Amino acid sequence: MKSKVFLGLLILLVIMVFAVDRYADMRVEEGVRNFLSRLELSGASYEEVDYRLLSGEVVVEKLRLPSEKGTTEIEKLTLREYGSDKVVLIAEGIRGEQDKLDKDLKELGYTDPYMNFYLSARMDRNSKNLTVEDMSFEVPEAFRLSLSFSAGNITSDLITDLITFDGEDREELNYLVGRMAEIRFGHLKATFSDMGLRERLFEQKADKEGKTPEEIKGEILASLKGQVPSSETGREILRSFEGFIKEGGSIGVSVKPVGELTMQELIYALFLSVQLRDPSPLFQRLNFSVFHNK
Repeated sequence: MKSKVFLGLLILLVIMVFAVDRYADMRVEEGVRNFLSRLELSGASYEEVDYRLLSGEVVVEKLRLPSEKGTTEIEKLTLREYGSDKVVLIAEGIRGEQDKLDKDLKELGYTDPYMNFYLSARMDRNSKNLTVEDMSFEVPEAFRLSLSFSAGNITSDLITDLITFDGEDREELNYLVGRMAEIRFGHLKATFSDMGLRERLFEQKADKEGKTPEEIKGEILASLKGQVPSSETGREILRSFEGFIKEGGSIGVSVKPVGELTMQELIYALFLSVQLRDPSPLFQRLNFSVFHNK
């Protein structure tokens, strides 16, 4: 008798979990439709939306996003974490119609190029600080571009307004420009990592000019050696490029301003550098550096 009761309770539990999961799928799918509508992507379509009850992940399968330039397809979009203060999003198998990058990669021998995207970001609503821990674009066997940064005086409303702005409302444009002028910049790091693209570019250029890839590298390095930078930052940039041409690996830039840096200060430093024809004021204010890793 007890075994029958236990079995009955187990079956009831399974039915309840299935029902809750199915209800969650319906509510999440409704949320996906509303979100796409807010972004004015009314022509967007997808094959399936799945809410994974145990992990809390939302998975959208075969998402299609039409635009004037063609349709972008995303094989799988996973929202791993989401809430008022944290989001982790993964987009796998991104392909675009008539995409220039797609065309260029095919010319380099990539038969079915696609892109993956990863985003991990958090927002502190009290301090209005936005931290993007990692935002990466990757074309497998070609390259990865990674970005991390932090900024202050940013609200979720400002982010939504920037995403949905269509460029036509002048009053809204003036508001956004004014708000962006108040943004405070923190650190920024951008890294380009070679995953095979570098050698293919050398080989392509060598084939066109009837040379070997090593000869092409030698010519590029010789042209770099002819440069004579006037500043230490310039010399650092040159060394990093030489290292990347010789050894591959990754190359990137780092910005770590000393103290608070607003958009107005950034624009002032930029204009000063343009007037002086010397990037030093901008580099010094940004605490700018370039690096290369094998």
